[in-house]
Amino acid sequence: MAIELSEKKGIALALAAAFISGLSVFVNSVGVAGQDPFAYTILKNAFAGVLFAAALMVFGNYKELFSLSRSQLSRLSIITVIGGSVPFLMFFYGLSMLGGPAGSFLYRFLFVFSAIFAGIALKEKLDAKFAVGAGLAIAGNFILLGKGLLSLGLGEALVLGATVLWAIEWTLTKKFISEIPGRVIATSRMLAGAIAMVAILFAVGKADSVSALFSFNSSTLLWGAAVGALLFLYLTAWYSALSRISVTKATAILALAGPVTTLLGVAFAGSAVTLSTAFGMVLLSAGALLIAGYSEVLAAAVEYAPKSLRLILTPSKAIAKWKE
Repeated sequence: MAIELSEKKGIALALAAAFISGLSVFVNSVGVAGQDPFAYTILKNAFAGVLFAAALMVFGNYKELFSLSRSQLSRLSIITVIGGSVPFLMFFYGLSMLGGPAGSFLYRFLFVFSAIFAGIALKEKLDAKFAVGAGLAIAGNFILLGKGLLSLGLGEALVLGATVLWAIEWTLTKKFISEIPGRVIATSRMLAGAIAMVAILFAVGKADSVSALFSFNSSTLLWGAAVGALLFLYLTAWYSALSRISVTKATAILALAGPVTTLLGVAFAGSAVTLSTAFGMVLLSAGALLIAGYSEVLAAAVEYAPKSLRLILTPSKAIAKWKE
């Protein structure tokens, strides 16, 4: 079945966002072990926010920010709080209590929560294909958890709460993006969100995490800048995708970021993958692709992968796309 050009672009952009997200997680795992999680999160988010703000200024899009109405600014504030600040602090604090496997297990339910909220708020259709795809992905997720410990403690509640907040954020973003440009939303989310995180940490007595920002060495700052740049690219692709396709389809494709991180670990860090992990990844990927549409994803990847490569190799064309 033929799909509209705009939707095909949206699928391709969601695929790009999934790849960049998976790459970002891999880079984080290599470069930031032992850092204060709150301070490092603020660092990389602020870098991304500064890049967005700089792009708005350099390319003349800053006028979009100053033309926002009071109600639109209120919507930006909501995104900043429920997407760019509170959930980041909840997630990383919860993760420090849980460890990686349990935290990743809970976060991988993001597409399920997003689909539910989008179905309620945006009237997106959840059909039998979604049910089967979600079932496959959830089964894969449980296999990936393996023997990881999971209970109903504070750590699980924080990570799950952060995941739900991000699902609400993506639903609201889809609703707002028709009237507020994605680059403006991203600037507020990352830059104002980083400032909000600093304020929250002071308010809850975590000033030591803020102080850690000023004790980072040059290596950590470079890693933060690199991941901040990846966040900039990820959100640019992600918001462009959300403006073209449904939240359900976009977040299902984003679930492919997990397998990307695993493959990068095998290829570049010598990570070992067990048979059960590989099977879990296959089920998760199959479920996500079933929801998004196998043929649609393949068609978008075949058509837009060469175009994306040309954009990377031709910065002037990439800049022209940003200005659109």
